[in-house]
Amino acid sequence: MIVIGIDPGPVKSALCGWDGEKPFDPQYSENSYILSSLSRLCTLKSFSVLAIEKPVCQRYSGSSVSDTAIQAGVFKGAWTWGVVYLITRSKIRWHIGKVKKTNDSVVRKNLIDRIYPDYNLHHNPGPLVGIVEDTWQALAVAVTCFDLIEKGEI
Repeated sequence: MIVIGIDPGPVKSALCGWDGEKPFDPQYSENSYILSSLSRLCTLKSFSVLAIEKPVCQRYSGSSVSDTAIQAGVFKGAWTWGVVYLITRSKIRWHIGKVKKTNDSVVRKNLIDRIYPDYNLHHNPGPLVGIVEDTWQALAVAVTCFDLIEKGEI
């Protein structure tokens, strides 16, 4: 099984694939480019699961939050092959960070420790090469979804 993870944004989004061992095809770009990448990936039969970080608007309001939610819906609608899961950031933080109130840097560190403990951004990025900015969160979405499917929790 291969999972594609997306961290949607109002203008730019991040996409990263996860095969259970290493990330692939990390992208952080304009939403139109991510959408065309999804269309390309959608044609490959090995990609059957799309995981999108679900925007939760409990404390925040404004156009950027609603635009992000709309963009998540656009990505969901574009995925015509397979299953789509919407996963909240709190579920990702709990799964990878082991604490619901953890921050993104702890999630990033735990991903590095799990995938490639010898990681060094400039000298030895290993399989994490190209994972920058919001692609870390897209990878976290994909890893969380993959693990939860493997455990039979979603």
